[in-house]
Amino acid sequence: KTEGSVWITWFCIANANVSQCADAVRIICNEVEALVKKCGKPKMLDAIKLPPPELYMHVEEIAGDELVKVLQIKEKIPRRKALSSLEEEVLSILSETGYVSKDEVSETTPDLFEDEDEDEEVVLDGEIDEGDVHIKPVSRKSAPLLFSELDVKVVFKEVTSKFLRRRIVEGGKRSDGRASHDIRLINSRCGLLPRAHGSTLFTRGETQSLAVVTLGDKQMAQRIDNLVDEDDVKRFYLQRFANVAYSEPQGAWYDSD
Repeated sequence: KTEGSVWITWFCIANANVSQCADAVRIICNEVEALVKKCGKPKMLDAIKLPPPELYMHVEEIAGDELVKVLQIKEKIPRRKALSSLEEEVLSILSETGYVSKDEVSETTPDLFEDEDEDEEVVLDGEIDEGDVHIKPVSRKSAPLLFSELDVKVVFKEVTSKFLRRRIVEGGKRSDGRASHDIRLINSRCGLLPRAHGSTLFTRGETQSLAVVTLGDKQMAQRIDNLVDEDDVKRFYLQRFANVAYSEPQGAWYDSD
């Protein structure tokens, strides 16, 4: 505590205000529900297109074992490349050449020629057709039911998230080896570029961000042509979010008056 102000942690502020926020949000929700009952329209659930349920089983059956290995790769870029390659493999099987599980897909799409009946038997080249009696009849092989590329991509992403969560919950480790309570190493360097007026390199784990600042007078502002006689100018700036947006464990100074 200092003269004229007091130090309050974000944790204390959150505990003090959470009940008031909940009450305010509850009032808004009640008003929205009342408006929906009065003016709302029936939900169009039929318009929602979800991937076929059996597709999840097929993706896990094809990529499950390999997905476990890929999620153990610690480096981000090699892991992403391996996931992309595995996704392409799943797409080539399920969306192009088709896939039949060990139990076999019950629904099949017969590979028929135009004007050919589904139950018609096909005569092999060189065989004799005597009216309605075929010599050595052979049934045409049916092709499995394929899935759309979009559905396969959506399901592959969900299955990947499922396997990753299982690894974290059961094994206690992320793909890069960190525990659930560990954070990436953070580092920053200033004055990296000597000819710029200001520069800094921010590093968090394998992610890097380079910020460069150069100063200029009004004549260097970007001019924007308008339909009117006067031209506008645009200045670039970097706006920093508030600390709470990043969930930073900081406190705040509040005036006691």
